Amino acid sequence: MKINSFTVWWHMLKKHNIWPYLWMLVCCVGVAYLFANLTIYTAIGSRFSRMSEKQCYVRNQIATDDAPYTVHEYIELTKQPDGTFTGIKRGNQSGPDMTNGYEGTLTSTSVYWRQVQLMFDYTIEGSQNRELEIYEFARARGGRYAMSYEIGINKLRYPLIDQGGILVPDTTQKYTLQRYASVICDKAIK
Repeated sequence: MKINSFTVWWHMLKKHNIWPYLWMLVCCVGVAYLFANLTIYTAIGSRFSRMSEKQCYVRNQIATDDAPYTVHEYIELTKQPDGTFTGIKRGNQSGPDMTNGYEGTLTSTSVYWRQVQLMFDYTIEGSQNRELEIYEFARARGGRYAMSYEIGINKLRYPLIDQGGILVPDTTQKYTLQRYASVICDKAIK
């Protein structure tokens, strides 16, 4: 019987019972590889888990038969040390019967997991308005290791009702998603 190097190695592993040590070595190398090649985020699993970092988003909607308005929006959000969010939102819309721009501030009223409610205080055509908006942080799965990373935010667009001069979402109705892509703030067209 011819003995090759694999057979010798195999019998040595069995004789000296080093399987647990070999398994531990493989696990340590795997964990070291993951830490060296992936950014791991805490809390909500997005880059918002880091304090006081400004994040920017854009949404561009082309006019269609169902939605006859072209819309361009820009959002800048910053997570404050106390966990709340502040920011700005500006945009313009043009369609068959109107063209206008709007701009205002965003302040979070509640933050829960990946969802945030923002009060949008804005001016449109010289008129001051307030609207409560609900957003969720959109995430994608990352490659082989199924890590999540943020790709943007989604506005949960419910029909609006007036409550004491503030437009609020009617959460008893169905909503549609308005997707905002994450962009580098310095490179965003504002």
